[in-house]
Amino acid sequence: MGYFQELTLSLVLITMISCLGALQYGYNFWILYSSVLVEEELNQGDLHVSSRHTDPKILLLELTIAIFPTGGILGSLIFAFLVDRFGRKRTMLLNDILSVLCAILLRWFKMINSFSLSFITRFAAGICTGIFSTSVPMYLGEIAPVNLRGTIIEVCLFFMSLGIAVAQAVSLPEFLGNEQGSPVLFGLTGIGALFQLVLLLFLPESPRYLLIQKKQEREAKEVLKKLRGSHYTEDEIEELYQEDQYEQQEKGMRVHRMLCSSRQSWPLRCSIILTVGQQLSGIKAICGIDAWGRRILLLCGFGICSISCILLTMTLEIETPISWLPYLSTVLVLILTGAHILGPGSVPIVLTTELFLQSSRSSAYAIVGSVHWFCSCIVTLGFHHIQSYIGPYSFLIFFPFNSVALFYSLMVVPETKRKTFLSIRKLLEMLPSKSLGNKQEANEEAVQESITPSGGRRESRDRKGSLQRDGRSESLQCDGRRQSLRSDGRRESVPRDGRRMSVQRGRMQ
Repeated sequence: MGYFQELTLSLVLITMISCLGALQYGYNFWILYSSVLVEEELNQGDLHVSSRHTDPKILLLELTIAIFPTGGILGSLIFAFLVDRFGRKRTMLLNDILSVLCAILLRWFKMINSFSLSFITRFAAGICTGIFSTSVPMYLGEIAPVNLRGTIIEVCLFFMSLGIAVAQAVSLPEFLGNEQGSPVLFGLTGIGALFQLVLLLFLPESPRYLLIQKKQEREAKEVLKKLRGSHYTEDEIEELYQEDQYEQQEKGMRVHRMLCSSRQSWPLRCSIILTVGQQLSGIKAICGIDAWGRRILLLCGFGICSISCILLTMTLEIETPISWLPYLSTVLVLILTGAHILGPGSVPIVLTTELFLQSSRSSAYAIVGSVHWFCSCIVTLGFHHIQSYIGPYSFLIFFPFNSVALFYSLMVVPETKRKTFLSIRKLLEMLPSKSLGNKQEANEEAVQESITPSGGRRESRDRKGSLQRDGRSESLQCDGRRQSLRSDGRRESVPRDGRRMSVQRGRMQ
């Protein structure tokens, strides 16, 4: 019960409303990106692509499939600018408006049987989906309490899978997957976007965005009190002030700066490697992430995926002469799916939220999101060609990617379970200077600023929020109290919204 004591009604409702965007992501992903549906759509028109021996027809099919993730890449790249310029909430509002417009156009173009115009609208829908795939998990990660962050982000991933399941059901020929029902099938996504557009008006902005990036302290405190109910929020507010002071060098961290920043190279490389491993784990497919930890789920997930790829190749190769092997292949596919859900499918996006501080998180999502869509496009377009040449051995292609991701998770990825963003950053800065054998020591040092397993609140070393860094002692006091920093014998006073922030520098005793 300690883990869920901060799961207030407001937080549950906000999570459900936000996840409507993830539902649209899953629906669009299947309807506009499934190679089966695209081929059927082309066959209903003048061009038939059932024969894979006519190059122009194959090219048209592949271009139609590729245009959607291309829009997803662009949506991920412009996402960083939108969320930092307009905020998390307004970005989702703008994206819902664009999504409703795309749904109307797709339905209309299907009614008039204009595939060329529908092709262009697929690109715009891909942009919307790319923004949905990054804005929703980042918003949820920022409003969630520390001990529920992974669980709440996994709710978003569950809605993504739910959207895919709904799309698969309604696209059956017996429902809307036919020439008469096709306009309705493509227009359904607009209903969810319109519904969320209205409900988003009542949602609060991310408190971390309000305080750290917009300096709206009073509004941030009101949002936190609404999210946490009657629970104590002073420690969480204090942690936001500490993070604001700590990340001064990362203000205005755009995508191009992040790619060239040595300070951001380690967490960015970690997120990219895990995302590539996620997409190339052998499945195109969602839970105890806060109870078991991120690292153990990655190790188990990638390990099982590696073994399953080998066993699945063996059973597919020799299934003809042995009657019961097809059943074993089905079981292995289920195991592979479960392993992907266990770790690779959910943990990388949680780690992308946790490995970066507030000002650089949006740029990190933009880069990682672009990698996600690019790898997805490569797998979707390339797997069928590879399968036609090497048959059942195609699953062996995914084995090295799973193995590399497994080794990387074992040797490099730290455990971030129930740690604040600031304590995770300190852990990352300590890891490069420590040997792999001392990784446990680094975790023990960083966990001092983490929450307690039972209390659900962050425990600091003292009630004044003291913070140690590079041999100095820093104390930050908020909410009308003085804020002091001791580093080298000088004393500074800085007013902040009617409060005084005194800074005294001196060496730590």
